[in-house]
Amino acid sequence: MIIIVDTNFLFALKAEKDKNRVRAIEIIKDISIKKGEVITNYLVISEIFTLAISRSFGDKSFITKIHS
Repeated sequence: MIIIVDTNFLFALKAEKDKNRVRAIEIIKDISIKKGEVITNYLVISEIFTLAISRSFGDKSFITKIHS
């Protein structure tokens, strides 16, 4: 099974205050149990940083967390 993930899903995995965080964690665990493969693309990765900068008002520590 191959799962293509988008910006909001990946963002929710790292953003503790995101309203979708719990569900994103449930989904990633389910994918892991089923031995699924998760893929994305460079545009999504770029968009994550844009979203992180916007939602954190430029907080560099949050950007570092997203990067990890």
